[in-house]
Amino acid sequence: MKRILCLLILISNSLSAQELNDKLSSDYCHCFNKGSLEINGEINYQLLEECLVYGLKNNAKALEQVVLKDVDTTGFDEETYYKYGYKYGRDLFGNLQEQLIDQCDSYYEYAKKLNATMRQSFVRDASKKALDSLSALVDKNTSSLELRMERGSQHLGLNDFKSAKTDFKQCLEQNPDYFPAQFFLAYTYDLDEDFDNAIKGYQDILDNVIDVGALKDMTKIYLAIVKRKKKEQD
Repeated sequence: MKRILCLLILISNSLSAQELNDKLSSDYCHCFNKGSLEINGEINYQLLEECLVYGLKNNAKALEQVVLKDVDTTGFDEETYYKYGYKYGRDLFGNLQEQLIDQCDSYYEYAKKLNATMRQSFVRDASKKALDSLSALVDKNTSSLELRMERGSQHLGLNDFKSAKTDFKQCLEQNPDYFPAQFFLAYTYDLDEDFDNAIKGYQDILDNVIDVGALKDMTKIYLAIVKRKKKEQD
């Protein structure tokens, strides 16, 4: 299984690789169409892994042919496969997610449910008492980005999008490259259904932020979701 995953992340942007991407997306979508997005009212996290394995197994031979046709694999062990392919992994993952969200209704609904879990965490952790305490701390420590970010998160959880955006913008006035404020400002626009500004915010992150690990990958997914929401709105 590990080798198949390593092969997957080695796919380049050649025509045959794009055809394979299309086949993988089609298989994933078929799996999500058949699967249960929720179990007993809770999101079915296992479905993501099940559909990934389904797609990989269905395309194992094609993966081998496309990925390794121009590669001398003499002496390769599993660790070498992994190291060789890792740098391609994030882009492929993001590209497949975007394609699925745009073209596969069942996966789009699943992605929105995953997105909603973050929103629920903000609501769960927010309270007027915590907001008042943070406001007092911010007044005493006006230069603290972390405290202002935390207060913005409280505003977000309490559905005060205007105040949340103000806090996140003030963080960016202090440090224009502060990624948490960049992301959550775009996310707040998204929740407030200001899709144009949300798209701009997410896209600016992808265009200008060098590397923030998995959070940048998540930004690709959120951008794909908001683009489809805007398309539906229009």
